[in-house]
Amino acid sequence: MSAVHDASSFSIHPVDKASPGGVDSFLAGSWLEDQRRGLDRETPLTIAVIDDRPLIRDCFGRGLRAVDETLELHYFSDLKSLDASDAKIGHINIILICATWSKAKSEHYMSQIAKVRADRPETDTIILSEIEDVSDVLRAFEVGVRGYIPPTVSLEVAVSAMHLVAAGGIYVPASILTRCEQLIRQSPTTSADEDSVSLFTSRQMLVIDALRKGKANKIIAYDLNMCESTVKVHVRNIMKRLKARNRTEVVYLLSKLEGSRHPA
Repeated sequence: MSAVHDASSFSIHPVDKASPGGVDSFLAGSWLEDQRRGLDRETPLTIAVIDDRPLIRDCFGRGLRAVDETLELHYFSDLKSLDASDAKIGHINIILICATWSKAKSEHYMSQIAKVRADRPETDTIILSEIEDVSDVLRAFEVGVRGYIPPTVSLEVAVSAMHLVAAGGIYVPASILTRCEQLIRQSPTTSADEDSVSLFTSRQMLVIDALRKGKANKIIAYDLNMCESTVKVHVRNIMKRLKARNRTEVVYLLSKLEGSRHPA
């Protein structure tokens, strides 16, 4: 059964792709670059659909083509198989990652997004998944995603979102925007707590700031002009100092530490 589209259930908002602020610029109300790459609603899109579930992947692709028969869809089980087929496909407008999201898999998907951004800066990435934690959605945008499509939207909305992203915009459902607004209102006005700052060196604080934004080691190394091996050492020392088991725990424990210093 097709989903019934309610105009109030989603939001399509344009944003300047060159903006370094990512989600922040989007929420602040940036606008679409005119005719970026010369694409418009009538221009056929080449989309790589990444999903290791062939039946779901093929059915979804047939649904997309039923809405827009001009779409050129290519199906892959993972990014490695996509990389192996690049020469045959040519330019790809969008990589659509169909993710069975969970907290346990979030770091895996974040690293995939970061890899696409680093290896294919001219290709947009969209996540199709049901992500319960809004912080994961925000991290995905910080890492490089240009669209988040939940399974609750119609095929028509999904296709429109893909065209918007290919034209330089960002797509986020209205429900996520509402939750983002709540997070912004609840966030402290101060930056890092002085006690937490004293635990780390200035370089480690820069790495911590990047970890909070969900950046992969390769991206952190590029942004901070470090070797990737140096970044790994900093991350390892930060985790050791906080007794954290992974990067997600680092962010959580720091937030908890700062929250204890600034009780409501």
